[in-house]
Amino acid sequence: MNLVSLFSGGKDSCLALYVMKKYYNHEISCLLSVKSENKDSYMFQSAGNNLLNLQAKTLNLPLLQLTTKGEKEK
Repeated sequence: MNLVSLFSGGKDSCLALYVMKKYYNHEISCLLSVKSENKDSYMFQSAGNNLLNLQAKTLNLPLLQLTTKGEKEK
C-alpha cells in the first residue's frame, strides 16, 4: 500500500514512518508537513521545522508542506 506520512520530523513521526516500512512493508510516497503561522499553536510541532527539507532529502522522499493559521478549534 502507498502511504503519505504526516511528518513533523519529531521522534514519533520518524518511528511511525519506520514501522510502516519495516513491519508492514508499505511504500511511503511522500512526507506531508503542516506548518502553523501561529508560533504558539498547540496543534502542530514547530520545533525543528527548519530541518524538514534535510530529513526529506535524506529519506529520498518528496516533502509537501501546507500552512495553517493555527487558530484554536479551527
